[in-house]
Amino acid sequence: MKTKKVNISYSILLVTLLSIALVGATTVSDLGINTPYINIDPYILYVNGEDFTISNGTTDIMVFNKSANEMFFTTNTRTMGFTRGASPLKLEEGLQFFDEDGTKHYSIYHAHGTEEWINVSSIFEDAVVFELEEEGNLYGMEWVLWDKTDQRPHLVVNHGASSRASIFDRSLMVGKSFGNASLDENYTLCEGFNLIDCMTSSTGADLGVEDDIEAKGSILAQENITATYFIGDGSLLTGISGTDATNLTNYALKNQSEIFAGNITTSNYGFFGWLGSLANRVTKLWVDEINATGNISADYFIGDGSELTDVNTITQSTGLIQGGAVSINSGDNTLIDISAGSGQVVDSTTNPDNPVLTTVTWTAKTGYNLATTASAGDVIAIFLSLDSSGNVVERLELPTPEERRDTIDLGIAGRNDTNHITFAGSGPLSIIHNPTSQLQDFFQAWGPFNVEGNQIQPNTGADLQIKKLAGSVFRSGANFQTDGKNPHIVDLAEQSPTTFNYKLSDGTDVTFSAYIDPDSYDDGTSTLATVPNNKWTVQYVAVFASGLVEVLYGQEVFDTESDAVTTLSTMDFTIPTDSKGGVPLAYLVLQQSDTILPEDRFYRISRVGTGGTGGTTYSAGTGIEISNSLINLNTTYTDDRYVNIDGDNITGNLNMTSNNITSVDCITFKSGGRICNSP
Repeated sequence: MKTKKVNISYSILLVTLLSIALVGATTVSDLGINTPYINIDPYILYVNGEDFTISNGTTDIMVFNKSANEMFFTTNTRTMGFTRGASPLKLEEGLQFFDEDGTKHYSIYHAHGTEEWINVSSIFEDAVVFELEEEGNLYGMEWVLWDKTDQRPHLVVNHGASSRASIFDRSLMVGKSFGNASLDENYTLCEGFNLIDCMTSSTGADLGVEDDIEAKGSILAQENITATYFIGDGSLLTGISGTDATNLTNYALKNQSEIFAGNITTSNYGFFGWLGSLANRVTKLWVDEINATGNISADYFIGDGSELTDVNTITQSTGLIQGGAVSINSGDNTLIDISAGSGQVVDSTTNPDNPVLTTVTWTAKTGYNLATTASAGDVIAIFLSLDSSGNVVERLELPTPEERRDTIDLGIAGRNDTNHITFAGSGPLSIIHNPTSQLQDFFQAWGPFNVEGNQIQPNTGADLQIKKLAGSVFRSGANFQTDGKNPHIVDLAEQSPTTFNYKLSDGTDVTFSAYIDPDSYDDGTSTLATVPNNKWTVQYVAVFASGLVEVLYGQEVFDTESDAVTTLSTMDFTIPTDSKGGVPLAYLVLQQSDTILPEDRFYRISRVGTGGTGGTTYSAGTGIEISNSLINLNTTYTDDRYVNIDGDNITGNLNMTSNNITSVDCITFKSGGRICNSP
């Protein structure tokens, strides 16, 4: 058949084709052309019934098949565009994607109608569906949101290949309230959460959910899971000490006031042992009752402890726990400041079997004005305490034993007649912490001392030997391993004659000897020096809890015996460090070339304090016991060397060497007269 060619402009042809495809022209006659071919060199339009084809003579470039309800293009370009227009492209059904061999892999469509290629359930009617029809990616990565700028995929949907997951590498916030936020430049700001920051590029992507997250499986976290409280069965929690984890299904342990219908009972510390590791996260816990078979430990307990059982408050004392420092106010020197603190007052006399302990807690008292004032020309010391109600108590003298048990001692302040505070600070305090350690502080400061016996005397016979009588000494813990019920006092046997260790003031051990050496002394050069002819020295004798007797050479030379004896009360005897654990027993007053040791040359030492002899008590063999140059009437010895506690007669003279006799009511003379300090 002869082909009739009709020439027509390209723009008219395009309009015609779209009209046929979209409007529904069905025959060539609608265009007024009575031939199935239209030739627009180099293209040919061929109409076949209700279908048409555009060809370049060898290849069908565009085909419209009405019966198949399809139109497709075959070109060497991947671009098809429409310019401008309110709606450049409308799709009544959808898009389908094929590979080069014609296999259909994906579809995107509006799910309505009954077209045979629409495969989703009717419940998705009118939904927009992204459909995977046949897997084409070897790794299951079927959907990709690609960022051409950084050449990275920010959303990858995986169809579920083994060991693979979909990925979204940006922070995500989920919540209804975000839909009500203002649509401005701040719409996507990471706000409304306390713990996430959405700093994806530095700390990683975060997920913020406005309401609940529920999981049927496990929630596994490599870091912490933080919540106001946890609800549910905690029986499978690990890392909680105790054999059985409590079922918490019906309980909500909250960081707020909470009332429990029943008790929380633990064994082997259980749940509360675990709470111990959460000290930084648990502030307070309110419950009606806690029953524990193990211990409940705390720095201290606050509240009414009257119903605690098996609590030994009998050993508790009134005193300071912490704080309560007294100082002069920085802005006004007529006022004082007392820092915040706490203490306790124990009433153990009203009901001795059940003492009442009252915990006292106070805030800082800044700019406190003392009620006590000084008289004209006076400066007074005001001793400060707090009563069980936290009120300041002022006294002009140290608290009496009774007052000390009723108030918490804080310190002392000095005040003059112009009300200015002249000084402020700590005074004698009753500190309730570590009473055993406080007692040990005293033992160490006081040092070991003689309990009874252990007198140093000349040994029988006319020579330079000495003997130590039997006795006992006190040294902290010295007898603990032998007798735990008598841990400090050691009984020492008599040593007659005594073999002792001779020593110098620098700790040098000279020799073990049984004889006193009156001809040598310690001049501080670490070697023995010779005592000049007929001069005098004083040697120091001590005993250790082990029974070892130690003698220190004299450290000073005296011209006369009287000079040596007079110096005993003020002698600064240097005791080596490793000798301070010894109990001082006696001074020996010696003259160069002595061949015997007269009894009246032995001066007994009653140990007071550590180190030197400035606080010691000494007595001559036939004299009166002197303590710090004062007469001591409290001795229990009955021999003639001491004034008895019940009174005694002095047959010789009493020489006080310019010191005083104090606290005397009356002096009665043999002639019958007397002098008294009051009529």
